[in-house]
Amino acid sequence: LTGAARMPMSFKSKASLLDDFERKMPEERHRLLDTDIGVLLNRTWQPRRFVMTRDALHFAFVNDDIEIDHIPLAEITSINIMKDSDSAGVRSNSRKQSRRCSIGSIQTSGLHTLNISTENGGYNSGRAYYFQGETNEMTLRLLVDIQENSRAARERMVSRNILKLVQRR
Repeated sequence: LTGAARMPMSFKSKASLLDDFERKMPEERHRLLDTDIGVLLNRTWQPRRFVMTRDALHFAFVNDDIEIDHIPLAEITSINIMKDSDSAGVRSNSRKQSRRCSIGSIQTSGLHTLNISTENGGYNSGRAYYFQGETNEMTLRLLVDIQENSRAARERMVSRNILKLVQRR
């Protein structure tokens, strides 16, 4: 070595390392739905950006493009709509956190809540999620859209698995 020390080819820059940890939300062309909803976290409704693609539900903080969680649609085992009385004891977050969203302060009264369960042993290890739309109509639309896209994602996964089995023979 002469002059400056040489870095190995596997060395990554700080920006590149951050990219590994900060996963961007899907590109607009892949989004089936991009809206803000309430997500129940630690018994408090939190506003979150919600993006649905063909294969997953993606979450970010409102007005942000960095994914903080996702649910593979093929791993959803059930989706149910709950009445307000089913989610008693849940506090509402009163902070206004929105420039882009219309949710801001999420209220629980009069709104329906979606309960989504995921596959044990899957990406989310059987975790249950609770979502709430701004209106009952929005929540019902989320229910239908998630059910349809989850069913389609499971069918694609089964088809891929069958194809892999056939190719191995």
